[in-house]
Amino acid sequence: MDKNSIIDLNNFEVYTFAEDYPNIIVCDRRIAPSVAILNKKGYITSASCEGHYLEGCNEQFNVDLEFLSEAQNDSHYFIREIRDDSFDCYSEYLASTIYILFKDKWEFSTLPDGFEIIHYDQDDRMLYNGTSLEHHIEFFDDKNHKRPRKEIEEEIEKHCKILEKWAKDLPDIK
Repeated sequence: MDKNSIIDLNNFEVYTFAEDYPNIIVCDRRIAPSVAILNKKGYITSASCEGHYLEGCNEQFNVDLEFLSEAQNDSHYFIREIRDDSFDCYSEYLASTIYILFKDKWEFSTLPDGFEIIHYDQDDRMLYNGTSLEHHIEFFDDKNHKRPRKEIEEEIEKHCKILEKWAKDLPDIK
């Protein structure tokens, strides 16, 4: 639990120990203040992530063969098995995203620096219908060199603070 914070669903206060509070949500530590502020002001959220530095690979199974050539020509993919109708591979983690999903659709007059708004409509592929506020963090630079972990962690910290300041500046709609 050291990387998460607990937010009480009644008053949206941030707490340390989940065992002490029955009506809570668990939230990533660096984004918890923003989530709490937004909910207190009436901008109800449904999910969030502070962004995470990830090393290693994501295993993908039964990938459509139409993507095989692309995967074979990308140094971040490792082909494990090719079959007649699909293939399995590992893909290196390339990025992370700081995001907050809102239960409703919102149009904000300003956005936090470096963030974008994405509106989702529920359909067969997407189970979510609402707004997402997102900041994308690349793990590789323009020359395809892996960025140092410290640099990525600093970017995550910086943008979580930018997000918190933005949330504090939003008008209260309750």
